[in-house]
Amino acid sequence: MKVPAYKVPVVDTTGAGDSFNAGLAYSLAQRKSLEEAVSFAANVSALAVTKFGARAGHAYFRGSRTIYNTNEVADMKKTGIMNSRISKIVSELGHTDTIVICDSGSPIPPHVERIDIALKKGVPSFLETLATVLEEMQVESAVIAEEMNSANARLRQQLTPVMEGIPIRAVTHEEFKRITHQAKAVIRTGECTPYANIILEAGVIF
Repeated sequence: MKVPAYKVPVVDTTGAGDSFNAGLAYSLAQRKSLEEAVSFAANVSALAVTKFGARAGHAYFRGSRTIYNTNEVADMKKTGIMNSRISKIVSELGHTDTIVICDSGSPIPPHVERIDIALKKGVPSFLETLATVLEEMQVESAVIAEEMNSANARLRQQLTPVMEGIPIRAVTHEEFKRITHQAKAVIRTGECTPYANIILEAGVIF
């Protein structure tokens, strides 16, 4: 198994190994998979080397919740996000790589990673999920199905301010599904309105 390291500005490597071990032990104690645990440990270790000394850069734990800042741990990341799988995917994106945010009924190609965050009807919503991912991910452009304009005009109107400054291209729903096959991951929400789907293309922060 290979888990990529996070790209961070290194200030002091003191405590990096101890931080990795602590993050790994914590994640395994929380019954995370080995891959998730190693990815989290790498994140904690990356955070540790961004500060001077053995303690200043450490993450802190309260109960079963992790509280830490990623400090721009990858070129595509802008802030921290609680869902470890989404954070991992975003941190690994290269320029022009894509992820999809979709409604609860959208078909997901079997070979594309599925991140299912749906809890119940409407929770979390498409727009809420999109806004949160946009805080984390640098987006260069986006794709929606042109059918959204007529079948879900209200959502299309609400989408405009959320995607402010990001070019949006509309294609047929069939073409949208075809492009989805190239995505790194699909995030399934609890949204239950038609054509509530978007493809986000990664940009760079420099």
